[in-house]
Amino acid sequence: MIIFSGILATMAILAISLIHFYWALGGKKWADRVFPQVEGTNKPVFTAGIWATVFVAFIFLSFSFVVFLKTFEPFFRTDNLWIDRSVWLISVLFLLRAIGDFKYVGFTKKIRSTIFAAYDTKVFTPLSLTIGLLTVVIALF
Repeated sequence: MIIFSGILATMAILAISLIHFYWALGGKKWADRVFPQVEGTNKPVFTAGIWATVFVAFIFLSFSFVVFLKTFEPFFRTDNLWIDRSVWLISVLFLLRAIGDFKYVGFTKKIRSTIFAAYDTKVFTPLSLTIGLLTVVIALF
């Protein structure tokens, strides 16, 4: 169960990282769906430049690495307090993302009539919740 959860979480976070690298390298697919939008328009609330996207991609890459290390801790003999605490932090971050900001993202969002909101409801928030719960399972063992 732990190995399965760890591999699933690692692969999901790694996929998120790779998508961010794709966008940083100029990819356009899905880019119009990932920023919260002003209600009644398709105008994004904010946008990210190349360096911010690269930074986020590396953050997710490091998250996937930490989850991988925690998952296979017994095989690598890396019983490390830093890794344990980092996995808890990753769990909290994904669960907070799923809960949301009470306006644009998550289960608590108020603005629900934009393209982003539809994708957030169907994809981004459930994915965040799933990764958050999987990493909680990993962190407990």
